[in-house]
Amino acid sequence: FETGFSQIRLKDSYRSGPWTVDTVAMYEHLVLRFGIGTTTFSLYGNDLYLRSVGSYEVSDELKLTAGFESTNRHVNVAANLPGSALFREGDPSQTGPRGDETKIQVAALPFDRYSPAIFAEARWRPLKNLTITPGLRLDSHLYSDQPKTTRTFGPRITARYEQSDELAFKAGAGLYSQGARNGDASAQFG
Repeated sequence: FETGFSQIRLKDSYRSGPWTVDTVAMYEHLVLRFGIGTTTFSLYGNDLYLRSVGSYEVSDELKLTAGFESTNRHVNVAANLPGSALFREGDPSQTGPRGDETKIQVAALPFDRYSPAIFAEARWRPLKNLTITPGLRLDSHLYSDQPKTTRTFGPRITARYEQSDELAFKAGAGLYSQGARNGDASAQFG
């Protein structure tokens, strides 16, 4: 059994008058390997992540924010697993291994996942104790073994009312989404 990861993260903040830009870049290397009898699994991965957010404070009552983020994951996966090893959320048939079940055998398969996104929001304070934040987000998900890019659009709105320093009321609504988990996005594992 072997597991581990190493990570390097760089951050930068720029401020000039009403302008603010915050940027984060990250590289991560991941190793996960185990074997029990004939069941084996290994994953070697490299992730690149970049997020940059710019804000402009129009006034004390209004702040505009926009940004982008991009995640690029490259992994090499090899596996020899029983079919019952694939866990699916909400799947009622989690009965464990059977002698006649299908085996999943994957020899050193590269898998890439690219997920860029753009987003924007406006933070508006119409009253001293009330903040309303409408926003929009557009995500794309591209997987190396799928021919088509998946795109999602997520409008959202939140409100926060501060009754006092100790008591605040919050509410929010929106459409939120995320890409498939790595195993579900791959034909071999999902």
